[in-house]
Amino acid sequence: MFGSWNWTGAILLLCLYPVLFVMYFILENEVKPGKNVILHVTFSYADLADPQLRQICGTFKKKLKRALWILAALPLPGLFLTHVSLAAAVLLNWLIPVLLWPGFLCVRCRKKLLARKRELASDRPGDPQDEDLCWIGGIFYYNPDDPYILKGPGRGSAFNSTVNLARPLGKVLAVFGLVGLLILPFSSLYMVGEEFMPLTCRLENETITVRHVWQECRIPLSEIEEMQVLCELPALRRVWGSSIGEVRKGKFRVEGYGDCMLYLQSQEGPFLLLRTEDTTYLLPWEQELAKVWQARQ
Repeated sequence: MFGSWNWTGAILLLCLYPVLFVMYFILENEVKPGKNVILHVTFSYADLADPQLRQICGTFKKKLKRALWILAALPLPGLFLTHVSLAAAVLLNWLIPVLLWPGFLCVRCRKKLLARKRELASDRPGDPQDEDLCWIGGIFYYNPDDPYILKGPGRGSAFNSTVNLARPLGKVLAVFGLVGLLILPFSSLYMVGEEFMPLTCRLENETITVRHVWQECRIPLSEIEEMQVLCELPALRRVWGSSIGEVRKGKFRVEGYGDCMLYLQSQEGPFLLLRTEDTTYLLPWEQELAKVWQARQ
C-alpha cells in the first residue's frame, strides 16, 4: 500500500494545501490586538485592556496554531500511498477537518467572547454591535431585517463579503456549499471503488455484460462483426472517462484502432478487441470471453 512518492497525490496536495493556511491567517487576524471587533463581536476600545478578554484571544490563537500543525501533518502519509485513489481519498477527506476544526474553535471562542461582553456590559442601544447576534459562530451572517443578499466585511474584520443566509438566495447558496462538502467523502469512495472493485465481463443470454462499480455496457454477440486478440496495450489517449491507477474506462483514442470504448482494470495483456457496426470495444481477456473468441475461430 505504501511505496515510492506519489506524484499525483503531491500535485493534489499542492492545490489543496493553501486552503489550510488561508483559513489560519484569516482567523488569526480576527483576534489581533487592538481591534475592537473580534470574531464579529464588538467591544468598546476601553474593554480591550481587559485581562480576561486578552486571555480568551490568546487561548484561541494557541489552539488555532496547534490545529494548523496537526492538520498540516495529516495528509502527508497520502503522498506515499501507491494507489492513486487512496491518496486522493486521504487528501479530499482531509479538507473536511480543515474546514470544520478551525470553525469549531471559532464558534467556541466567540461564545466566550459574547459571555465576556455581557459581563463587561459594553452594549449600547443603537450601536452597530447589536448586529453581533446576526453572526452565527462568527462565520455565517443571518439577518432577516437586512434586505441585501451580500454582507460586506465587518469593521476591523478580515472576512470578505459573505451572503445573508436569511435571504432566499443565501439559503440556496448555503445548500450548495453543504452539498459540496458532502460530495467530498462520496467522491473519494467512488474513486476507491473505481480502482479496487473487480471489473467483470460475463456472457449472459448471448450478450457480453461488463460490470464494474455498476453495469457498464451490454454487447450482444449478434452485433459483433470482428474479434481480435491483442497481446499488448497500444498507445492511447483519453477522450473522456476514468484513468485512475491502471484503470482505463471510457472513450480512448487507441493508436491503430481509432476511438474505442475501454473497460480495463489492468494494463497487462492479453486483451480482446471487439468491433460492432458503430463501436469498437477493448476488454480484458477473461475465460468466458476466451470461449466466445475460440468459438468464432
